[in-house]
Amino acid sequence: MADLEVALERAIPEINFLTIATPDIRPGALLESRRVDHYIGRIEPFLVPPLTPEDFETERQPAALNLRSLSTERSGQSAINLLQMFGLNLAGISASTTAAISVQLQLEAVTVQRFKSGIGKLQFERALRSLKDRDMKTFRLLKRHFLVMATYYARDFRLTFGKELLNAIDIDTKLRASARTKIQRRGNTVWVGQNETLPFGVFGYEITPGRTILEID
Repeated sequence: MADLEVALERAIPEINFLTIATPDIRPGALLESRRVDHYIGRIEPFLVPPLTPEDFETERQPAALNLRSLSTERSGQSAINLLQMFGLNLAGISASTTAAISVQLQLEAVTVQRFKSGIGKLQFERALRSLKDRDMKTFRLLKRHFLVMATYYARDFRLTFGKELLNAIDIDTKLRASARTKIQRRGNTVWVGQNETLPFGVFGYEITPGRTILEID
């Protein structure tokens, strides 16, 4: 069975995986950096104008992925990290029992949210250059932060936990924040459906501290 991240990176070479999912992370969001995915705000207030509010409208579509290859098995702390990436935690599990945790995840439907207008890096860099020309102090506040341009969601997925934890599993999840999300459990298997709030990965780029690509000879 191919590793989940490897399979996803082959299908979506530009993806950046999130360590902890939050609903604030969606197209137009600013993260601390490419490697530190803490949400710090949104880009629109700084770039409208010259961009318009319509440029930031989004749409959601099925991601063109081979779902049969998107599964993985994890154990110990690696299993905990996987659950956090998809918006779930195991409640009531002590550090002494972490090593006994095992989980298999199967993605059954993946969606992507992106800008309807098709706005891309070139348009953002043109707007950022305009900001740099009129307000260098604000531009400096944005540099090195990571601009999210698309978000990927596990809309439907299935988790199967090892039988050694059959009676100890207590799922605590941020997914419940969405009224549409459905969570069902039968024995040691948990099904999550209609997740439209918590992404597991993003596509975007780092706002450069110096010249934009438009200013490079």
